Amino acid sequence: MTADFIPHLDRTADPLMVDYKYKIGQFVYFHRSKRLASSAPSEVFQIIKRSLAKDGEPEYAVRSPEEEQERLARETELITA
Repeated sequence: MTADFIPHLDRTADPLMVDYKYKIGQFVYFHRSKRLASSAPSEVFQIIKRSLAKDGEPEYAVRSPEEEQERLARETELITA
């Protein structure tokens, strides 16, 4: 068997195969804009769920301890708290 015979693994097809940067229960800062990422974060959110966006980028449901509702955030919008 040659190396070019090995089937390609599409990591975006299965959320279980994705290397997520953040874990469920972890606390993060949420910034909707990359421009805001350099400013001082004002609120901490907790990772509630992990999934994939339609384009394959890791996506997270996050919740602030002061709010009832969940927000959806892409991995690029989060910074470790």
